[in-house]
Parts: sequence; structure tokens; C-alpha cells
Amino acid sequence: MIETKLDKIAEIWNDFILNEKFFQRKINFDSEVETNYFGDILHYFYDSLILIKENIPEDDKDNFSASVFYAIGLLQIIFIQHDLMREFFYIFNIDKAEKKEFEKEIKRIRDLRNELIGHPINRNSKTGELRSTVFWGNRMSKNQIHYLKYTRKDNFKRGIQKEFSITHLIGNQEVVFKKYLNLILLDLKEDLREYLDNISQIEVSLNKGHDFFYLIDNIENNCSLLWNKHIIFDKDILLECYTKESEHPRYENTLEIFRNKLNYNIVNLRNRVYEKLDEENKTTSYQNKNRETFKYSEELTHFLVRLFEKRQVKERITSLRDTFSDFPCIIEELENMESNTENNTEYYSSYFYLTGVLLKKAVSHVKF
Repeated sequence: MIETKLDKIAEIWNDFILNEKFFQRKINFDSEVETNYFGDILHYFYDSLILIKENIPEDDKDNFSASVFYAIGLLQIIFIQHDLMREFFYIFNIDKAEKKEFEKEIKRIRDLRNELIGHPINRNSKTGELRSTVFWGNRMSKNQIHYLKYTRKDNFKRGIQKEFSITHLIGNQEVVFKKYLNLILLDLKEDLREYLDNISQIEVSLNKGHDFFYLIDNIENNCSLLWNKHIIFDKDILLECYTKESEHPRYENTLEIFRNKLNYNIVNLRNRVYEKLDEENKTTSYQNKNRETFKYSEELTHFLVRLFEKRQVKERITSLRDTFSDFPCIIEELENMESNTENNTEYYSSYFYLTGVLLKKAVSHVKF
């Protein structure tokens, strides 16, 4: 159960927190956390869980030395896990009251560890006066920790017998960790629901034609996972096309392609969030009702891909110009591309207009 919860937290971390400012603002995503040392903590946690599962071999179950070594290892691993959980509290900005409650719940087992391993000969740090001593008991086994404690109160004459069930110690650790991992997950899921609201706001702004500059800024600061590496999501290109939208259809066309791709990304991102919330997806795919489908010839497709990559631009534009000499609107876009190879806004707005609107009129007779 603990591993499952750690897996869920790790998925949210990798899929959303690492790359999204919105989530980073919700936690202590400082310069240390930015190094992703969270991954180190997580791996350490997994390793510690495996070690706790390991037990004394059956042949050594009544072996005093093996039992002592197992108890020391177990208590130290549990002690380490407490420190790892504190790092989680720091990263995920857990409330002080919850952290205080956690310290109360783990105090007994930490006192046990400190008494047996940390300070078996315990002195007053200020006066140096002896306070207590402990000795491993003869009833140590794979199932229990047994020791005797001698204190100044009894003038070190009568040892107090102490026994702890190992099954109980591990079970208590599981209960405490489930509680606080659940707390972290609840906070993260609350953030995911707020993130869904951001996605919906962006969707409304996009499809109802709200302020375009606000839309881009909102995406960049709150839902940057809606972007991808495609040139159509280049912020500078989009803003320049928006300011020129009324000057030529190529700019409006570029923005329309962007809106369609963004709507597609919105659906996918929303479904990814629903998956992390363990909720049924409300939408499964985006259908662009205005999209006209057609296919280019294999040769023309090859040319267009190379043009997109800006490879041998002059030669390929010359070839296309010869092929489509009877289409002035196509020639206009080819010439705009040729004279603006260093200007991505002009080059790609003409490219998209050329491929998405005009070339379909002549695809059937293309011969190179």
C-alpha cells in the first residue's frame, strides 16, 4: 500500500510538478528541489521498504546475534524513513500542525531506537551524570525486541524488562506512513482539480475569442503543458500573427491551426489529469468539425517536409513554383517564404497556408 501511494505521488511529480509552474508554486520548489533530489528520496524510500520486508532466515530465527542485528537494522531503517518523510513534508509544504502530529505519533519508536542504538549509555548532556544503561535481553527473536533498562531512579539495581513486538512496530509504521502519504496525495489531488479549472478557463478563452494576449500568458504561467515543440506553438509567431490577422488570410489560418491543435491538447491534458485523480475521463478525443482531409502525393509530401525543415529551400521552392505556375495564390506564398527564410512568422504562416488551404486544389495532377 505504501509503495502504491509513493508510485502515485511520483507519477504526479513526473507528469506535472517537474514541468508546470502552477504546481511548483504550490510547493517549496526552491533551487534544491529543482535539482530533483525528490527522486533520490523516492529511491531511498523504495529501498528501505524492501529492506523492511526482508526477515531473518528461518534457520536463524532463534539466533540471538541474528536477532540483535535484525532489530538494529530494522530500527535504523525506520528512523531513516522518518527523516525521508520530513523531507516530503518540506517539499510538499505540509502544515505545521500536521508535522507536529507526525512527531507525536513516531516519538515512541524513535525513543526506542535512540535508547537501544543511539545512546545505550545515556548521560546528561550538561552535567555528564549517568542517566540510564540498557542491555539486550535473552528473549530477543525475529518476532520481538527484548532488553533491560537500568536507571538512576532505581540506583541502577533493578533492570526494567522491555518487550516490543516487531510485527506491531512495522504495522504502526505502516499506519502512520499511509496517513501522511494520503495527506500529501489529497493536497496534490486538490491542486489537480484546481488545474482542471485552469484548463477549462483556457478552453473558454480560446473558443469564445477572449483576449488573445491574456490567453497566451495564462497558458504560459498556468498550463504550459498545453504547449509542445511544434513550431505552431511558438509564442512570438502566434502574437505576431494575431497583430497581423486582418492583413492576410495566412495569419488567420495559422491561428486557426493553433486553436485546433490547442483544443486537441486540452482534451489530452484534461484526460491525463482525470487519470491521476482516478476519475473517469469526461472526454476521450477532440474532433475538429471544420477540418478538411486530403492527401498529398508521396513526392509532394517529401517536398513539404523538407520545406518545413528549411532544407534546400531555394531549390525546392523553384521546383514548386514551376509545378504550380498557374496558381497565383500559391506563387505568392512561395515567394513570401523565399524572401523570409529567417523570419519564422512569415515563413511558416505562408507554409501552413500553402499546405493546408491552397495545395489541395492541385494535388491530383502533381508530377515532379
